[in-house]
Amino acid sequence: MFFLFLIKVFSYTLNLTDEEINLELQGLENTIYTGSFELKSPGDVKISIIGKKTKNVFFSTKMTEPIKEHFTFNLSEADSLILTMISKGESEIRYLCDTQFDTFNKGVASQVAVKPAISTLIMFEETLSKVAKQTYEAANNIRKLREGYKNMFNFVFVLSLLMTVLYLLLNYVQYLQVRKFFKQKKLI
Repeated sequence: MFFLFLIKVFSYTLNLTDEEINLELQGLENTIYTGSFELKSPGDVKISIIGKKTKNVFFSTKMTEPIKEHFTFNLSEADSLILTMISKGESEIRYLCDTQFDTFNKGVASQVAVKPAISTLIMFEETLSKVAKQTYEAANNIRKLREGYKNMFNFVFVLSLLMTVLYLLLNYVQYLQVRKFFKQKKLI
């Protein structure tokens, strides 16, 4: 997920007619640049990418046929890049550039990939620990609730039995009193 933040893709289609275009791009430290230039129709275009401070030529080509020219270079220190396109005649060119941090460098990889991954995993572990703790507490609460229901059921059952026995006992006592009453009145 965090790799999505490491990559930027630029794509432009330029129509050139006997002109020179100079673009200044901000180059980032410890960054790999890959991309391509594609001439859409036959023409005459000269393209170069040069470091402004270092004057390093990172890419230079002359395109006359509709082909795709690829480039790849690495900036170890921040530098502005000068992209120059010189056209003779009418040309349409597609420019595609992809940047990503140089994760082949252990220091850069540690900062932009490993450390964020470790911190994400630590947060994930903490979240899982919290979920496990909450699940354990919920299981304990359910167990206590089940024991409470069981105790309540036992209490109600025993109370029902006692009430039934008491009811039968009171009915028997009333039966005896009614019988005694009827015997005294000589109705029985």
